[in-house]
Amino acid sequence: MPREIREGLGIRDDPVVHERDQAMEIFKETVEFQNGRYIVQLPFRKSYNELSDNYSLAKQRLQNLWRRIATIRHHIEKYKHEFPDTVELLDRSFYVDNLISGGNEFEEALQTSRRAKYIMEGAGMDLRKWTTNDANVMEQWK
Repeated sequence: MPREIREGLGIRDDPVVHERDQAMEIFKETVEFQNGRYIVQLPFRKSYNELSDNYSLAKQRLQNLWRRIATIRHHIEKYKHEFPDTVELLDRSFYVDNLISGGNEFEEALQTSRRAKYIMEGAGMDLRKWTTNDANVMEQWK
C-alpha cells in the first residue's frame, strides 16, 4: 500500500523501524572492511553551524584593554614626583592586573602597599588580595 494512502487512513510507519533503517544506512556509509580490518569514520555531524566571526568583539576587547593600560599608565605618571619609588615599582612589577612585589622591612612593605593602593585607586582600581609571610604586615592590611 502506498505511503500516502496509509497516512490518509491514519496508519503511520513505526518510528523505531525507521530509526533502525537510518542507523543501518549510516553504518554502511561509515564502516569499511579492507585488508582484514574495519575502518570506521568518526561520527561527526554532516551539517554543522558555521562559527561566528568574532573579529569586532575581539577588536573591542583589545581597544578596551589598551585604554585601561593607558589610563593606568596616566595615573601612575601623575605620582612620579610624589612617590618615585612606588611609581617605579608599579611600572616595573605590574602584571595584567596584579602587582607582584616584596619588601625587606615591615615599614617599607607597609608604606609601599599603602602608596600603591592610593595611586591605583586614582585609576579606579582596587588593589586587594594582599599576601605576605609577615603576620604584622598582614594584620595592618586588615
